[in-house]
Amino acid sequence: MMSRFPFIPFVAVVAVVCASTAAAQEVASSTFYPTAIGTQWVYSAGPVEILERVVAYEKIGEDWCARIETVFNGKPISHEHIAIRPDGIYRVAVAGQQVQPAFRLVKLPPRDKEQWAIASKLGEQMIAGTFTLGESQVETPAGKYRTLTATGTGFKIGEAEIEFVYHFAPGVGKVMQVTKIAGQKDVVLQLKEFKLGSGASQAAVPGTVGR
Repeated sequence: MMSRFPFIPFVAVVAVVCASTAAAQEVASSTFYPTAIGTQWVYSAGPVEILERVVAYEKIGEDWCARIETVFNGKPISHEHIAIRPDGIYRVAVAGQQVQPAFRLVKLPPRDKEQWAIASKLGEQMIAGTFTLGESQVETPAGKYRTLTATGTGFKIGEAEIEFVYHFAPGVGKVMQVTKIAGQKDVVLQLKEFKLGSGASQAAVPGTVGR
């Protein structure tokens, strides 16, 4: 178990924090991925800045999801749908296309060094590899964080091997993402600014680790 995190074990891994304005449906939120509408993250990758924001709740298949919009130079360029289930954080759809089966980014409740396999399809593209949970400490322009890491290995884009390292901080969500493609320079997204949506409830974050 990851005993150094005081918020583990959770009082509740998943907490319902707000309802859809379009219908009385509820979307769950994890301390590792706040989903209140209006929540936003600004990331920097060198001189480039990217905004990710929760803009709506929408149902994809059997999941009520947070629609996460990616904005570059003031214009939306993509979106994905994230669902919080009792056993993990899932990417359910990308750019309106459903991932079959949904892609688990984080396994919940988190246990150090726990692994799980990915075998999904996005359209005709196969997504296959393995994720492993861990812990780390990182410093970003937004501050210092103790993080839960999800490291993806064995993935490919064409013939090129690709590795992902996601860093999730309690109460904030993704604070860093490192993408490694064989033969290329690592791409590092670092959190620059974070704003929790006004619809969030403190009950959604049963435990936190300070910066």
